[in-house]
Amino acid sequence: MFQVRCKAAFALLFLVPLLALSFLMTPTHTALASSPPNFALSASPTSQTIPRDQNALYTIHVQALNGFTGTVNFSFVGHINHSAASFSPTSVTGTGNTTFDIFAGEDAPEGTFTFTLTGTSGSLQHSLNVTVVISDNAPDFTLSANPIARTVKRGQTTTFDIHVQDINGFNGTVTFTIDSGPTNDKLFFTSSSVTGTGDTTFEVQTNAQSALGTFTVTLIADSGGLEHRIQVNYTVTA
Repeated sequence: MFQVRCKAAFALLFLVPLLALSFLMTPTHTALASSPPNFALSASPTSQTIPRDQNALYTIHVQALNGFTGTVNFSFVGHINHSAASFSPTSVTGTGNTTFDIFAGEDAPEGTFTFTLTGTSGSLQHSLNVTVVISDNAPDFTLSANPIARTVKRGQTTTFDIHVQDINGFNGTVTFTIDSGPTNDKLFFTSSSVTGTGDTTFEVQTNAQSALGTFTVTLIADSGGLEHRIQVNYTVTA
């Protein structure tokens, strides 16, 4: 009887470590639940200060997460009297950007206003806030041309001096574009942008195929949400 117990105890001394070692060496498979598709929203910038009769533009970025490929539709909550706001485009599929545009009308009140922007895709929904400050003391700039009218012989070149003047400490970069003009003439700026107060030259190069007559060209100066336009005229003679 004593020998049987000793044999059983001896067997247990070997079996217990072996079972423990076997348990440790046996691979365990834990089912890790993968994260479902989703998206994140961000805004750049999150706050802007503008004068009346100008726009505040915000780039809204949609970042797809975990293979998200859905369409995100945008909406907003917020209001400013005598003003307007909109998204362009109104939806984004997967990763992408939209622009949220707040236009402050001439009669908009001064103050700080917050808009809540929401992106929705099925049951998924995320929101963020952007702020606009409307102030008569907001940085801005003026745009002027000297002269505003020129006469040029067909085949020759004429120029206009374009001046940007800062207001209230404006130091942004102003980019110039041309809205319209005769297709036969070459129209361009010698410098496509200036920072703060500065000058560029608008040049008109006519050629043998240029039409005769007087033409109006709209010049656009843009810096973020700030935009100003002026018109110049040139007359092409034989």
